[in-house]
Amino acid sequence: MILVELLGFGKNEVFYGEMNGKLIPFLKKVILENQNDYIIIASGWRGEAGWLKDFLIKKSIPLKNIYLETAACMTSENISFVFRKLLTKNEEWPNFDQINEIIFIGEKGSKQEVLWLAPRIYSRMTAGKKCLKKIAFFPLKLLSYRNRKKKEKKIIFSKIAFYFPVFHTFLRALRRKDII
Repeated sequence: MILVELLGFGKNEVFYGEMNGKLIPFLKKVILENQNDYIIIASGWRGEAGWLKDFLIKKSIPLKNIYLETAACMTSENISFVFRKLLTKNEEWPNFDQINEIIFIGEKGSKQEVLWLAPRIYSRMTAGKKCLKKIAFFPLKLLSYRNRKKKEKKIIFSKIAFYFPVFHTFLRALRRKDII
């Protein structure tokens, strides 16, 4: 089974072009190739998850395979949330224990951060005992070149926060106040 997580991102001038031109065809290809063996998670803590879910439904993505994640305000939290769901059994999120491939979808500037964090967070949470077949990233160009480069430089903060949880708490507080 494959899991696709849409990392939260705000709407801007190129949003609809990327969503309609790249995201929807990609998701329809995933659905076609995997039939009912897929789950899509729409993430976003400021209403983005709900908006993404509504957008996907309007584009004929089946509702029964779409879940929401609204608590995480940082990429590392999005990743941790998904892995926690993969590793625990519950009625609300069935079939998560059958996932063997994850594709994160987000702004192109997040690719390096996601591909650095995801295997490390998963390994930490499983104590290295479980293994996913594949962790991948599908980029969307939602930011200007300048803003994307600024975002890419922020990976150092994610790396520090991974090793020092107190710094993660500090970053989360800044993010909640829209400072970063």
